[in-house]
Order: sequence, then structure tokens, then C-alpha cells
Amino acid sequence: DVYRLTVYVNRYTSGSGWGTAIRIESNSAIAATGTQIAVDATGDMVAVWSDTADGATYNIHSNTYNDVSGWGSPQSLRIGAVGDALTPKVTARLAMNSNGNAVIAWAEASSPTSIWAQQYTSGIGWGSAVTLESGVEAAYQPDVAIDQDDNIVAVFAQHDGTRYSVRSTRYESATGWGAPQLIGTADTGAINGDSSGPVVKLDGSGNANVAWQQNDGYQNNIWINSYSVSDAAWTTAQIIENNNTGDAASPSLAVAGDGEALVIWSQTAGTGTGISSNTYLASNTGLPNIDPVIVTSNTLVSDEQASVILDASGTFDQDGTIATYSWMQTSGSVVTLA
Repeated sequence: DVYRLTVYVNRYTSGSGWGTAIRIESNSAIAATGTQIAVDATGDMVAVWSDTADGATYNIHSNTYNDVSGWGSPQSLRIGAVGDALTPKVTARLAMNSNGNAVIAWAEASSPTSIWAQQYTSGIGWGSAVTLESGVEAAYQPDVAIDQDDNIVAVFAQHDGTRYSVRSTRYESATGWGAPQLIGTADTGAINGDSSGPVVKLDGSGNANVAWQQNDGYQNNIWINSYSVSDAAWTTAQIIENNNTGDAASPSLAVAGDGEALVIWSQTAGTGTGISSNTYLASNTGLPNIDPVIVTSNTLVSDEQASVILDASGTFDQDGTIATYSWMQTSGSVVTLA
């Protein structure tokens, strides 16, 4: 429209091409944003979006499509959601399985900002919204995935009083939602920056892979963790890129049915920015060892014959631990190192 943003869809049919774009929401007074759409194995679709009249209060809506009746009428899922200064827009993440069942997750300010989810059952409709965590600190940036047995994995970044870390909660069709658990790096005093932008995908067996951006106090790197259905547990988070010449950011993730995975991200090096990737294959030998990040005391000036203390205790290893420290003189008058 001339005066606002609206939601349109167009459908491509194999062998026939694109159809005619049609509008699937009907509020002519306010602006729509954050549209997402998903399709199942039979071609049925679910679309979700948010709209706002004032840029502060948001409503989440949905519409569904099937081959018999086409698109239905828009349905309101959440009215009056409010963002905060960090994420003022309230928009939902959507996932759908081949059976036509779907789930959305979003963050909204509710003292503190919390993560919510709502499930859609094919042939029945939307259920009730539920909160996924009850922490006393704010949570943001949810993502969600659903497998063929309707098990769901949701991930998000949550503040722990010091920084943002990646957490996950899992829904099992037999037992419901579980308690959130830390799946990112713990605050060790070395890897002590914020985590952000987690994304999650499932393979054909329901195993999960999660990738995110992790700041180590100096720059951003890409980390990943995996959940095994057979072990009912997450593995240990690990870094998957070793370019320390600049920041890595905004990971995207794809996972095949057999568990092979691909992560791509934006990588800054020098004055330019490019796209980098890493793949998971059972035959991979792993990422080469990453050199520690050396953090030393400031330049020291002293009198001759004076003793000085050199401090590198802030040095850390992104993919392991520091076993020993040693110093080597590279220039200048010979000094005694002890």
C-alpha cells in the first residue's frame, strides 16, 4: 500500500510457475513487519507476522493455506506485546514440520523480557502461548525448530547478571517443555563476552545443531553445540572458525537429514568483509588448533638493574586451556628472564 506495509504471498507450482500475488492480512490502519512463512510436505502453509500502529506495541498474527480452501482469514495470536530498548520490535520465529504442525517463538518485555512460544496443530489450529523460561534476567533472540515427531528445540540468548549466554529448552510431545539449560560457553573470565544470534536446525532423527556469535572480550567468533537424541544431552560448545584478523558475525545454519551440517557467516578481515563457512561431516578431522590470544600488561619502563613483573594472566585459549607460560626476549639489551 501507499501508506503502510502489508503482507502479500505468491505461490510457485512445479510445472506451472508463479501464480498471482494475494494479500493475506486485512488491517488497513497499521504497518506489518517480520513476516515468515513455512510449508509442509503436502503444500500447506503457515504465515506469521507482526503489526504495529505506534512502533511500540505489537500484535502477532497468522494465516494458513491448504489446497482445498486456499488462504483463510487472519488470526490474532498475541495482542499488545511490547519490546524494549534492546529489541523494540516484537517479531516471531516460525518452524514447521512435514506433517503440517508448527511452532513460533518470540521475545517480549514482561519484567524482564522473556521468551514465549505457541504451537500450531494441523487440522486443529493454534494452542495457547506459554513462557519458555522464568529467569530474573532478560532473554532475547529466540529461534526454534520442530522434528517429524513434533519434538521442539528452542534457543535464545539470556543475561546471567554479567553477560548474555546461549540457552535452550526442549519440548517432547509426551512430557511437554523442559527447563532451560546453558549450552553456550560459561563465564570463565576468559571467554567472557556476550553471546548473540543463536540459530537452530534439526536433522532427520531430531538431533539439534545450534550456531551463534560469541564475543571473547576482544572480537566475535562463531561457536556451535549439538544435541543427541540417543544420549539425551548436549555436547560441549566449540569454536568453528579460527580467523583472528577480524570479527565473525551473523551465522546461518543448514542441516541435512543424515546430520551433515553447514554454517556460513560474515567475516571481517582488514578493511573488507566476506562470507566464510564450515561444514560438519562424520569424516572431518576437526578444526586445526587455534593459537591462544595473548593478553599482556602495558609497556613497562624501569631503571637499570630494577626488577619488573610481566603479567600475561589474561591470556586465554579459545579451544582449550593454557598449560604453561614462557617469555622470550626478541630485541634490546640482554635481560634475565626468570
